[in-house]
Amino acid sequence: MFDEDIYTTNDDDTDDFDYYVSYIRALEEEQVSRSDIVHELMDEFDIEAEEAVRVLKKYLAEKSGMDEDDEEEDDIVEDDDYGDGNSEN
Repeated sequence: MFDEDIYTTNDDDTDDFDYYVSYIRALEEEQVSRSDIVHELMDEFDIEAEEAVRVLKKYLAEKSGMDEDDEEEDDIVEDDDYGDGNSEN
């Protein structure tokens, strides 16, 4: 489903990706569709459609990974107090 190439980056690509992410987030706040985001990336950064799609896929993959991590952290509750004054110790 995803190209393996999108996960290999050098420093310049990482810097560019940070700019892309900022721009994509701004467009998402305006509720711009994904296809329009691709067109906006192409226009704003003067990149080809294939590159814009790859950037958006990478962004979405990282975003979904971040969302899952956030949810997992919220689910973990370390509470040794049983509410009746007793604890696990």
